Amino acid sequence: MALNWQEFKRAQTSPPANDWWAQCEALAQQANILDRFEEAVGRFVVGEGPVVRLLFLALVSRFLDRPVSIAVKGVSSCGKSFLLEQVLRFFPPSAFYVLTAMSDKALAYSEEPVKHRFLVIFEAPGLQSQWASYLMRSLLSEGRISYDTVEATEDGIKPKHIEREGPTGLITTTTENSLHPENETRYFSVEVDGTPEQAST
Repeated sequence: MALNWQEFKRAQTSPPANDWWAQCEALAQQANILDRFEEAVGRFVVGEGPVVRLLFLALVSRFLDRPVSIAVKGVSSCGKSFLLEQVLRFFPPSAFYVLTAMSDKALAYSEEPVKHRFLVIFEAPGLQSQWASYLMRSLLSEGRISYDTVEATEDGIKPKHIEREGPTGLITTTTENSLHPENETRYFSVEVDGTPEQAST
């Protein structure tokens, strides 16, 4: 089977599987990896163990047919984005794609791979347009985007079919108590502690 250039390049530069195992064997055999992960992130973020664990499990779920999506909620400046950034440090770039916002139909036209990957959108208003929100719901619910449009060619206007393959998960942050009601049914909401006591630790 032919490989595209990106796949070929990854195959040439990636160490063999046994090399990866040699590097992670001790960690993989730990009785509770979640404890170790919370400890590692805890060097940068204090007091958010349950959220850290849930984000870890969500990102690992990218390998499933239905990844678990998360909305991280909390008051302004309570550290939502910083917390998420620290968790993402422990995952390879192939696990997620970060955006701060997107145009209405970016999800349909983008060529960035989203299969078994998470879209990370810092601040949910980046998804507030009706079209962007609709395409995201389709990607999360159906595991794909099937989009028909038209394009100008030398022979005039021609139909074009766009297919974006998932499954894809979403992690977003927000200061809102609730988001679009149809979106709320497609992910778990978790709250970051924004109390003065937490901020002072």
